[in-house]
Amino acid sequence: MFSVPKPAPEQTPNNPFLDNPFAKAFQEMMGNLGKTAAPDPQPAPREEEPGAAESYMGMLNAMFDSGLEVQKSYQKSMEAIFETYRPQTPPVSKPKA
Repeated sequence: MFSVPKPAPEQTPNNPFLDNPFAKAFQEMMGNLGKTAAPDPQPAPREEEPGAAESYMGMLNAMFDSGLEVQKSYQKSMEAIFETYRPQTPPVSKPKA
């Protein structure tokens, strides 16, 4: 009447390393490895607008040109730094007698 029901004994898995969701998903993935999937139908090649190629080329040229501008600006800055350390007047050499 006042007794506590005994819990059912837990069933231990046969292989604890293979009886988990990750291992089952891995087995399903590897099971489909040898099978070839049905090829997807090739979509019809779409014709690109003539302006699309020009816009991509314009964008690429703008990127290239801005890179050149940055490089030239960097070179001018470096030359200006070295010019500050270079003497303004050339050294006068004494004539040899």
